[in-house]
Amino acid sequence: DDLLFITIGKGLGAGIILNGKLRKGGRAFAGELGYMVFSKECQVKPDEAGWLEREIQLDSLRSEKEIDMDSLNNLACNLALAIVNICVPLEIGHVVLGRFKDDAFYRLLLQKINFYLRSLSTLGITCEPPRCKEPAVLGGAHLIVESVLDDLFGT
Repeated sequence: DDLLFITIGKGLGAGIILNGKLRKGGRAFAGELGYMVFSKECQVKPDEAGWLEREIQLDSLRSEKEIDMDSLNNLACNLALAIVNICVPLEIGHVVLGRFKDDAFYRLLLQKINFYLRSLSTLGITCEPPRCKEPAVLGGAHLIVESVLDDLFGT
């Protein structure tokens, strides 16, 4: 019933599913991982990318054809920090990372994230690949159907 789905695209986002329901937040900002902050020196500016997006150098990750090991480790470590800081207080044990770049890079990224997760938390949090080709589309369709059924049957 609880799940954290992370996607790396134009930004760094997540779908936080609690008790089978997507957590949107009062301002629909829940899941904006790119704006997480792990530095007390951070100065937030409304017209810039968030701290975490800048820290993982998301713009250069998207544009590079081949990503070096330092960038991969930086991405994996910072994603693991974000995962732990969401999953521990909410007791979410299941994390899915949407596909990113090529398969070899993706498998190595998952491996590195799970390495960091084992050292950052004792809850046994694991990060896995999606079980279907387009999990965000499938999840969105499920939420729409669920909403319609709630309206029809008042559950």
